[in-house]
Amino acid sequence: MGLAGMTLVTLSRPSRGEDLSPFHAMNSGDNVLLSFPTNYEPKSAEGTLYKVEEFRVTVALTGPSVDPGAEIRGACQIDLLGSDATYQRMRKALITVSETKRSRLSTLREVFMGETAPARSRAAKVNFFNPDLNEFQQEAVKRALSADDVALVHGPPGPGKTTVLVEIVRQHVCAGCRVLATAPSNIAVDNILEKLLETGLRVVRLGHPARTLESLRHGNLAAQVEAEPLYEEVRELDAKREKLAKRKSSHGRGIAQLGYAERQQREREIGRLWREARDLEFEISRRIVASANVVLGTHAGISKRFVKGDFDLVVLDEASQASEPLSWVPLCMAKKAVFAGDANQLPPTIYSKEAAEGGLAVTLFDRLKDLLPPTAQTLLRVQYRMHEEIMRFPSESFYDGKLIAHESVAQHTAAELPGVTPSDFTSRPVTYVDTAGAGYDEAWNDLLESRENKGEAELAVRILRELLE
Repeated sequence: MGLAGMTLVTLSRPSRGEDLSPFHAMNSGDNVLLSFPTNYEPKSAEGTLYKVEEFRVTVALTGPSVDPGAEIRGACQIDLLGSDATYQRMRKALITVSETKRSRLSTLREVFMGETAPARSRAAKVNFFNPDLNEFQQEAVKRALSADDVALVHGPPGPGKTTVLVEIVRQHVCAGCRVLATAPSNIAVDNILEKLLETGLRVVRLGHPARTLESLRHGNLAAQVEAEPLYEEVRELDAKREKLAKRKSSHGRGIAQLGYAERQQREREIGRLWREARDLEFEISRRIVASANVVLGTHAGISKRFVKGDFDLVVLDEASQASEPLSWVPLCMAKKAVFAGDANQLPPTIYSKEAAEGGLAVTLFDRLKDLLPPTAQTLLRVQYRMHEEIMRFPSESFYDGKLIAHESVAQHTAAELPGVTPSDFTSRPVTYVDTAGAGYDEAWNDLLESRENKGEAELAVRILRELLE
């Protein structure tokens, strides 16, 4: 037992000197089917990749199908599992929003379809938790607070967007609101989680712990459940189940019929202990989620299984990277929405050309930026990431020349970094390296189903090492 009642199975692949890289194309959080050696029972079990290393993986199994503590000898196979859970949640959300009447959700639908203008309340004086917000960040917070229905925050590269979202969340919690914060990817959710954990708010992150960064897993629901005193009863039930699973038959080998009956009874008892432990675990989870100021998760990972009632606010980060059906999943759970994203950056990946041409490639964020009035939108103009010369191209090409480089980065070069020797090369904000004729040809990686250029990658690593020497 190792993770919220789940059995952890670690598989290793010994190196015999041959080139084994890449070992796989899997990542932590992927759903998998684990097939055991032919002489092992059960033959297979479903689970989630908990930890992925170069020659070793750990799988968190989703059921009591494997005896804890058992040593598995022989070759095992791991296959990625597809799932239509996200599709089903999107479909359900679209049906819900299309059929709802005379509710906050129907009002949001009318606003988002351009049938009703978004409502706003009179702006009140704001006492900012973060005194270092620039004027554009402060304006974004004020507009989010005065919006009754929706507000958009446009975040070009490096404008402190997460900082703004955290301030918006804190202001709403201070006003007695319950907040849902979501994003289409786990890493984007973890970015918000990391900042919110520093505020002292009661925060809980939904989703499989394997999909949460290891340094932030204490904010995951599974970790918080295990920290509850009542969880000791869950541990006792799991210990009884584990002990029963390991117990040898009390009958002699020659009494096959009694051995079979005993085995059936033992399996029923194992199942009962498993269900009782999981039911108690579920109740603890519900209490934690209900008492949280802020609940976080991916758009597709937010489930009403734990969440009861509507949230006063939903914050959708990286909103320009989520398809409209996916965005409606968390929107169905809230009375008001704040979107944060950048329509000039990469859109969601739509594999179906027919679906893209049918409108799926147009995100809800894209539609709202053309639909909502300027008073409901804010562009974060000050960026904290790039030298002003690097910034100039995206600013002029995509943001009408409106971006401003903060003084902390406006003239910042690699020569100022710790361990970097000042030179003409490191003192320039941009250097172009011409690889034409160097033999750095692109190749197709069948495993990753993507193009790669190992020569250019090795050159980039070599340059980086030279900078740090």
